[in-house]
Amino acid sequence: MYLSVIEMEKILNKEKDLYKKIYDLEVEKSDAIFNKDGKQIESISILQEEYLNDISKLEARRLEEINSYIKKNNLNDLPQHITLKDVITAMDEDSSHHLMRIGLELKTIITNLKSVKDTNETLLN
Repeated sequence: MYLSVIEMEKILNKEKDLYKKIYDLEVEKSDAIFNKDGKQIESISILQEEYLNDISKLEARRLEEINSYIKKNNLNDLPQHITLKDVITAMDEDSSHHLMRIGLELKTIITNLKSVKDTNETLLN
């Protein structure tokens, strides 16, 4: 596997872990909302914001790795706004399976997070 692929995998795993932490905090926030604990809600929100900042930095690194992979493999015919899926389709089978699995796990966590977040927003209104 290319170094940029290995690095993308590491970055995606870190993002996945951070989103899981945000999800767990959102579930905690549900309890805080039920208990009308404003201080806990605020402290959870601050921690979530820190994780989101970390994710933003990881996203920038991931885009750098994608661009590096494209240059090393002369894949300049990919769309200008490249997604992980675009890169996966251009990879060898082994690399693509690793990244696709992590990407699907990440997508599942984000979908679950959105569901809990929507519920919490409804409870707060």
